Order: sequence, then structure tokens, then C-alpha cells
Amino acid sequence: MLPSISTGELREVDVVIHASAGPYPFLIGIEATARKRPADTPWVEQMIAKHEDLPTSKLVLVCEAGFTANARCRAGRAQVVVLAPEELDTADPQQAVLARLVTLWPKFVTLKAEQAQLLLRDADGRTRVVPDLGLDTALCGDSGDPTITLGELVVASAEQGHLLPLVEELRRLDHDAQLAFFARGDQPPKIRRDGVERPLYFQDGDRPAEWTVEKTQIEGLAVVEIGEIPLTHRRLGEIAFAYGTGRVGDQNLMAVVNDGKLTIRPAPSSTS
Repeated sequence: MLPSISTGELREVDVVIHASAGPYPFLIGIEATARKRPADTPWVEQMIAKHEDLPTSKLVLVCEAGFTANARCRAGRAQVVVLAPEELDTADPQQAVLARLVTLWPKFVTLKAEQAQLLLRDADGRTRVVPDLGLDTALCGDSGDPTITLGELVVASAEQGHLLPLVEELRRLDHDAQLAFFARGDQPPKIRRDGVERPLYFQDGDRPAEWTVEKTQIEGLAVVEIGEIPLTHRRLGEIAFAYGTGRVGDQNLMAVVNDGKLTIRPAPSSTS
């Protein structure tokens, strides 16, 4: 069961494979049908539309009776892998699947926080908004001493996974992009001291720390970069593998597929 990106509703997928490429997780969704006739374009388009609203990195479609030529063409335009049982009826079905993987399209999403906005509340319940704060702005604990900067708060939020929904939404883009982003934190940020979570305060100059931080909004630039890594297939004895190099943004990458595992790492620099 995978959650819909737009509604959160759980949708059934026949097979789900979770894996990772270096530090980047990805998810392969497999849909199968046992219909007596070859799968046609409408069914392929139905599956494509379904997985556009799911956190699927790569879609594989399997039909017992195969696929029509138009259905295969439509799947190819959407970079969807289609398989029929006869294509797996070989001495090495793993190699049959691997041979279908001809190109990888790694996608990197980078969030560059630039400034922040805070919603504050005092002891009397009054609120105020402080916009355009630099990431070096310090927030205080209840003692009034500087405790954490806004930049450090952004890093902590990212490490706790609070920015993952934003990243997953950006990963749906199918082209390079640079977009302004706004990441809101609707819960008051806390700092743990002496085993207890304590609120954070915003202090104006030398005035006492009387304004509690209620909500945060991080603003910055989101950079989406998509690359292409063509794969070459080889066999070494009983081991089938594929490899290739490509570029994402300013990074040269090398990909290796072996024994069902994908590894993507920085490509070694060429030496004379």
C-alpha cells in the first residue's frame, strides 16, 4: 500500500521494491495483469496516471498476454518498463530484466535556505510576525542565552525528515528547475535541555526574551537537476552487470547495476 501524494489515501500496488542509490532512496512499483489479450494503451495510461500520484521512482508493467505495439510505444515515451512472461522464459531471467534497463535518469533535489520568517507570541497572547531574518539569527532558551541559530534549526529540521514532503513533491518534476520554496513549521520548535524539551524565544536587541517562537517559515531556492546515464551491459563469467557514466548538474556520476542492486557514486576523475 502506497500513499497518494495528493490525498494521502492508501493505494494498492502489486509489488513494491524499496532501494537506494547512494544517499538517495528510490521506489520501484510493479503492476501486473493476467488478461487474455495483450495490454492496450488505455491500461498502460491508467497505470501511468495512477503512479504519477504515488511516490514511485520507476514503474514496471507486466501482462501475461504481452502488450500491443501502441501500448509499448506509450510506455516507452513515459520511460515505463513493460514485460511479458515470454521475455522472462530464459535461462537467466534476471539478465532479461536487466537488459531492459538501458538508461538511468538520476534526479537530485537541493534546498538552499536563504532566510526565515517567525510567528511570535508573548505571555499575554499577543502575536507578531518578524520577516526576512538571516540564518545567522540566534534564538534563545528560557534563560535568555543564545541557544541555536535559524540555520542550525533548518539543518535539524531536515535531519528529522520535516522537509521530505517538499522534496518528494519537487521530485515529481520531469525537468531541471530552480524554484522559490517556502517550508512552514506549524508546531513550535523545541530545544532539548537536561532531558526536557523547552521552547525557543526571539530576543530584540537587549530586551528580555519575552516572545515565544510559535511557527517558522523557511524561504529559499529549490534546485532540481536531472541527468542521463546510458548503460552498457556486460557479463563476467556468471555475473551479469551494467554500468555507465553521466552528469547531473556539475557532478560526474558513475552507475553500476549488479545482482539487483544499483549504486551511483561520483565518477573517478580522469588522470593523464
